[in-house]
Amino acid sequence: MTAYFLASFRPSLAELDLDPRVNERCQKLSWVPTILLGTISKKCPSVHAQDDQSGFISLDCGQPSNSSYSESTTGIDYISDAAFISTGVSKSVAPAYKATHQLQAAYVRSFPRGVKNCYKVNITKNTKYLIRAAFLYGNYDGLNKLPKFDLVIGASYWDSVAFTDASLSTIKEVVHIPTLDYINVCLLNKGTGDPFISSLELRPLKNTTYLTPTGSLALSFRLDVGSTVNQTYRYPYDALDRIWQPFNFNKWTQLATSLTVDAQSHNDYHVPSIVMRSASTPLDPSDTMDFNWNAPDTSTQYYIFIHFAEFQLLKANQSRSFNITLNGDHWFGPFAPAYLSTITMFSPSALTGGNYSFSLVQTENSTLPPILNAMEVYTLIDLSQSETDTDDGRNKLNGSVPADLIERSKSGSLSLSGYIHVAKKRKETTRGGFGKVYHGLVDDTQVKLLIRVHHRNLTSLVGYCNEGTNMALIYEFMANGNLDSHLLGENNNANVLTWEGRLQIATDAAQGLEYLHNGCKPPIVHRDVKTTNILLAENFQAKLADFGLSRIFPTDGRTHMSTAVAGTPGYLDPEYHTTGWLNEKSDVYSFGVVLLEIITGRPAISRTQEKVHVSQWVSSMLAMGDIKTILDPRLRGDYEINSAWKAVELAMNCVSDTSNKRANMSEVVRGLKDCLEAELARTNVNRVTESTDSVIYSMNVTTELSPLAR
Repeated sequence: MTAYFLASFRPSLAELDLDPRVNERCQKLSWVPTILLGTISKKCPSVHAQDDQSGFISLDCGQPSNSSYSESTTGIDYISDAAFISTGVSKSVAPAYKATHQLQAAYVRSFPRGVKNCYKVNITKNTKYLIRAAFLYGNYDGLNKLPKFDLVIGASYWDSVAFTDASLSTIKEVVHIPTLDYINVCLLNKGTGDPFISSLELRPLKNTTYLTPTGSLALSFRLDVGSTVNQTYRYPYDALDRIWQPFNFNKWTQLATSLTVDAQSHNDYHVPSIVMRSASTPLDPSDTMDFNWNAPDTSTQYYIFIHFAEFQLLKANQSRSFNITLNGDHWFGPFAPAYLSTITMFSPSALTGGNYSFSLVQTENSTLPPILNAMEVYTLIDLSQSETDTDDGRNKLNGSVPADLIERSKSGSLSLSGYIHVAKKRKETTRGGFGKVYHGLVDDTQVKLLIRVHHRNLTSLVGYCNEGTNMALIYEFMANGNLDSHLLGENNNANVLTWEGRLQIATDAAQGLEYLHNGCKPPIVHRDVKTTNILLAENFQAKLADFGLSRIFPTDGRTHMSTAVAGTPGYLDPEYHTTGWLNEKSDVYSFGVVLLEIITGRPAISRTQEKVHVSQWVSSMLAMGDIKTILDPRLRGDYEINSAWKAVELAMNCVSDTSNKRANMSEVVRGLKDCLEAELARTNVNRVTESTDSVIYSMNVTTELSPLAR
């Protein structure tokens, strides 16, 4: 493994003197509490910062519109986010949480409505930005219930947001180059609490920094190693407004200087002097410096940036030189840090494998042990999709509600109270407080079916319209559209459904179908179960829809009924197609095809010239015994293997050619719940993370950094 470094040079004595602007800044900061900004010496050598916030975009989310202020502890100028988003409501965190956080955390913008709510921010395209979203729950809604939700940039998943305590804030950062002259930052409701945001900040970076061959970099941790004051620093100390967390090991000791360590003139990373003027070194001078972290999985790719500076003026008989190893292999060196000047070392390619053990090892001829000043670790993420895929905070209509009827109802030309059609044979029975009340007859078979069924996994009928040529069924609004769009259609890459999410959707749909077969008297056969007829609510709860082909099943002991064949190619039970004999196992076959689509991410019938059915493809893969080939590759192996096997076996049972070999829907529901339980047992273990807090913000650390065991 090769490491690259940015060379820097010792500054001249003139460069070490503070110019009048910095002295003026010292005077402005002299009253700031040391608990927030640290001790400022007489000459203020630590504040080698700038007043220029050129290119900064700092949005206080939830702040009243047209308002602005300068945050007292940092001097950052914030404006209201109201001009950048048309949805959401402004809320104030509880008073008890305001005292220990900066002013931009006092308000939040909450999104109780809609699945995807987006900020649109104009930027300079093809410029590298540090994008930071901050969240302080602070019991703003009075529910004292911590939410979980996702962050999305354009159509690409960024990260998930979760909390361990109402008083602890969470920060998500990514280094990204937008290819358009605007960027959409969106919050996605997962059905586990209303999304909200405290602040959104964008900081331009030099395109020569944080280099990767492809992709964007999501922050794992950024550490001020060897900090002697145990506090967090950001702007104005850091001209790029990165947040530096203090970090030490008990086997290390700290070194510090009052001199200025230059990082502005010769190093594009501009690590602040206050961070670089302290460092850690081994307690035992003959020891190595070891640190490691374990990734949540072996596929996660990391980039590390390590910053070094020598601030001890070495004598003629002294030297400091060391090598760096990674997992026991030489990574870089021998290397000698430069005096009062920052050198940044980084890997030209991603680190992979899951376990990362670094050691700084003193060379044989060195008289002094290694030192380490600061480091940053990022994970590689893909934000390459177009940022145009956004609804600007407005939910798209799904196919179950005719758009023209929705518009007519909004305009008042179609009354909601008139949705329920009454037959021509009607008579006025009495007068109500709002006008005439009619007694009517319902003469439509499908409407009769829909009126009879009530289940949490079946779409509710709002009404239907039968006025001349205007004929429509009006269902409840399902904010996330249909399942097909998330597996194969327009939303299939916007937010890839997790294995847990897929199993939950499958279980929901199966429960709805099981209710039709066993909970309705007489039973009902749906006859058109497919992914486009499985609709998803705001919280991704699945509901069966479109009973246009449904039939009441006889209860006189017959095993089937003869009827004209109807259904959708690819989902149609081959036995029913051949014989015309319909029973509830016809729905089981169709559901099996749906389950295979959920598992594989492939359509019922391939869109290639061969037109291969998904069950045939899975059968050929099973013959090779490779479950990983069957599972949707977008899952990236993130599933419990036994859960996956059981789901595939269950689906293949459902699509047996003959109905008497298929499970019934009650058995299918039980099997899916077993699959879901196995996956939940795995994810509940993996969700345990650690976070650290500061008086400004806490940075969620998704990978645990620890000293190497010796």
